[in-house]
Amino acid sequence: MRYPLACRKLTLLLVVGLIAAFVCGCTERAVVESDQPARPTARIIAYINVSSGCQEPTIELLEGFRKQYPGRIQLGIVDFGDEGTGTQEWKEAGYDCLTIEVNNSDIARFMVDGQEKVVAFRQPVGFWWTHEDLKAAVAAAVSGTLQTGTEEEAFAGRPPREVKADVVVEEVKREGKIYARVLIDERPAIRIQVAADGQSPVQRAETAAEVLRAWISVPVAPNQIDRHKVEGGWAVRVDEKVVAIATEADAKAAKSSSSQLAKKWLVGVRRGIAIAARPPDPQGAAGKTKPAKDPSATRGAPG
Repeated sequence: MRYPLACRKLTLLLVVGLIAAFVCGCTERAVVESDQPARPTARIIAYINVSSGCQEPTIELLEGFRKQYPGRIQLGIVDFGDEGTGTQEWKEAGYDCLTIEVNNSDIARFMVDGQEKVVAFRQPVGFWWTHEDLKAAVAAAVSGTLQTGTEEEAFAGRPPREVKADVVVEEVKREGKIYARVLIDERPAIRIQVAADGQSPVQRAETAAEVLRAWISVPVAPNQIDRHKVEGGWAVRVDEKVVAIATEADAKAAKSSSSQLAKKWLVGVRRGIAIAARPPDPQGAAGKTKPAKDPSATRGAPG
């Protein structure tokens, strides 16, 4: 049986309309479902000297966030002490010490007990920040309330602190050569291999140690340690007082540049001071690992 043309057109329009309604209905439902807000996540990149073994409590805390917030943590740990890809990534990021980024910034603003707090996650735990600070920042990131702070805010929130540390000089004799190391609580901070300005490596190290001892004789702040271009090289300074200058001769002996060598010295000083300033670990674990003493070294008395 053939229906009139008008009826066939009407039937076709009804079928097309039903199909369109079905498709549009499904599309609308899909859009509604995709419009549901995604749960916030915390993106953490931690540049840590894992190879040193000194930061185990911090690494354990970071890895524990995955269990605490399942599916909400994106964690990357870069070992800048591996002298390979980790070191390269750390350098390319522009850092010179331990640094932890939470949601693309190492300076975080968050609320603690109703009060706003700004923290810089730089240097080992204890000087700039605590593990409780990191826990609060990650909790804020997961809740979607974490904000980025400024250096000025972070500095203002950290008044000078008292630091108790032994700063000594080691004279090392090896293969007929003599060089010197400045140690902060037995941790190497500065290694000097050549003479300069009429001073032997040991004398230069003693001068550097004296400046550091004088600096920590009063409460200090972490932002007082810096690196500055000077005539003849790059200087590591504390409170604008020169600790040591990395000259071209120093750089040649270290197979580096004067800028990079000064950066290495700066990192050593920062690390030693930060660890010395760390609050006592109630379990006695943190900060107990000491580097092995060079068997060819002789040590000067602390100031």
